[in-house]
Amino acid sequence: LSNFYGPKIDKLSSMRANKADLLNLLSSDQNTYQWVVFATHGFFDKNLSGLREPFLALTMVPPGTDGFLKMSDVMSLRINTDLVALTACQSGLGKELSGEGIMSMGRAFQYSGARSVLMSLWSVVEKPSVMLVESFFKNLKKTKNKSEALKLARQEVRSSGYDHPFFWASFIPVGEKD
Repeated sequence: LSNFYGPKIDKLSSMRANKADLLNLLSSDQNTYQWVVFATHGFFDKNLSGLREPFLALTMVPPGTDGFLKMSDVMSLRINTDLVALTACQSGLGKELSGEGIMSMGRAFQYSGARSVLMSLWSVVEKPSVMLVESFFKNLKKTKNKSEALKLARQEVRSSGYDHPFFWASFIPVGEKD
C-alpha cells in the first residue's frame, strides 16, 4: 500500500510497529486518517493464558516489550477515521456478550470512532489476503464505494486461482458501507 499511495501515509513497520508509537499516532489530535490498515497477526482464544481478549500482534522486540494491541487498548482510543482494515486472522472474532453481540477487534475500532471496519472471521492465508486488501484499496481509490471495492477485490482474488470462498470470503465489512 505504501508503494501505491506513496508519501501520503504514515507507516509503522519493524521496530516502529510498537504499541506505544501506534497509540500515540492514533490518539493525537493532529492526526486524522481516512483509512487505518493493520497488516499483522490477529488472534482470539478464550483459553489462552494471560490474554482473555482479542488482540493484534505488533513488534515483540526488544524482549519485554508489550507487543499486543488488545481490544481494551483500542476501546480507550478516540479516533476519527472512515475505515479501519484489520488484515489479520480472526479480527472479527470475540466473546459474545448478552445484549451486545460479539465483542471483537472490529467492534472495538467501531466503538473508538471508526465508521466502518474490514475484518476477518477466520484464520486467513497470507498471499490471497494481501491480494484482496491491495485490490480493495486500489478499487476504493477509484470508486469511493466500499461495497463495490470489496466486490471487485473478491473477483480479482477468485480470478487469480483462489476461487474457494475460504480465500476471499473471510473478510467482511461492518458499519457504514459507503
